[in-house]
Amino acid sequence: MKLKKVSKFMTAFVLSLTMICTAMPLNVNAETMQGPEVDYDFDGKQEYPKILFQYDEYGHQFMTLLSMQMVRRIGMENDYISNEIDINPFKYRGSDVRVVDLNPKDKQKEIVIDYSEDGAQSYAEVFSFKNGTLTKLATIDTYPGFTNGRTIESSMNKKTNQLEIFSCSFYPFQHTYYRKYKLENGKLKDVTPNETNANIFDKPLKIKAKKSIKVLNQKMNKKLFYINSGETLTVLATNRKSQYIKVKNSAGKIGYVPITTKEWRNDMDFDRGYGDHSLKQYPNISMYEMFDDLPSFN
Repeated sequence: MKLKKVSKFMTAFVLSLTMICTAMPLNVNAETMQGPEVDYDFDGKQEYPKILFQYDEYGHQFMTLLSMQMVRRIGMENDYISNEIDINPFKYRGSDVRVVDLNPKDKQKEIVIDYSEDGAQSYAEVFSFKNGTLTKLATIDTYPGFTNGRTIESSMNKKTNQLEIFSCSFYPFQHTYYRKYKLENGKLKDVTPNETNANIFDKPLKIKAKKSIKVLNQKMNKKLFYINSGETLTVLATNRKSQYIKVKNSAGKIGYVPITTKEWRNDMDFDRGYGDHSLKQYPNISMYEMFDDLPSFN
């Protein structure tokens, strides 16, 4: 009985202490909202979610996403938000939290938390808040690889009402791009097209050809131009399904270069992440041997 009373007292004490002394307001996307108080579920009331510092039974500090309306149960051993979604200690430290509206017709807004674990793998977690209940819609991670310690970046495209997630890919060599998600029937759906943009973080992906490259039209049945040996080209997009890269030469002409896939050639290619992809025109030459200035996040 004494232990139960102590546990209840400590729970109430931690809750009141964290809400009064250590509350931090949401970092709201200025393009989406004017301030931290938001009517998430269009019920005419302004909710004020906060990131709160708390301490576990060992005295370790961690953050949880809470609000007066969201709190359901806070214990000394575990912490839950709303419908008992577990929050991992330290997960959200240094995170970006934003409010978006992925579907203007459903009368609710969404919360997106961007965070990174160990400075390498990055994630975005998406929640909905409706009728006083916080529901986790999805956890989105980058493709396997390195992001140079950068936290994954999410952004809201107001024209398409899509959530765009910064990610990285190895096809046909390492680069960064955006994955796209849409909210349909209360679920987050991946609507990333087969042809995705190719960049190196916030810069255009420019590489130098070591050999002459034939560039084709989109149907891959007609030559448009050649990229000469030593010429710098810009990779605009990649398409894993149709196996090509979309490129632009130094004169501004745009075309397509077919890609082929083989087994790993050697340890050096594997370590560099270039691996089993080649230009179809040069199937036995690795990407590392074919181009200079290929990006590597390793």
